[in-house]
Amino acid sequence: MDSVNKESNGYATGYQAYEVWHQDLLDDKWYESNNDDQFARRFSVNQFCSLALMDARKSAVVYLSDSSSLITEKDIIHLFEAIADKAMQIHKMLDSGESLDGPKARIFWTKDMRCKQAQLLNELCELEHLMGTDPPIFGITTIYFCI
Repeated sequence: MDSVNKESNGYATGYQAYEVWHQDLLDDKWYESNNDDQFARRFSVNQFCSLALMDARKSAVVYLSDSSSLITEKDIIHLFEAIADKAMQIHKMLDSGESLDGPKARIFWTKDMRCKQAQLLNELCELEHLMGTDPPIFGITTIYFCI
């Protein structure tokens, strides 16, 4: 799969972003055939996207919790908490505590880690589908920059 889609100017949004992100994480051929600098760049973009995802989902939880008196379906807050928790798991998994260039990124961001992240993204997406909205949750759009 060519992860840079010309029609979308190199990024995907909404549920499509989850699908593209998931597929990119499992594209072993790409990871094996690219040099360390390209690998590190993709890792950096992946970290950025996961941080943005976590921040948006945590912000949604805070907003909904603060507005709980206006919400008739209280279960929605618990669903958002579960979504934010998945995003936090991804973010923590990718936090090396240091800048990872070239070979360091390849050593840190293993195939097993990418598979685990893809699994967590799927679980997060399934939770967002429970909301029954498109794009995901109240217009908080997931954006994945394809590289």
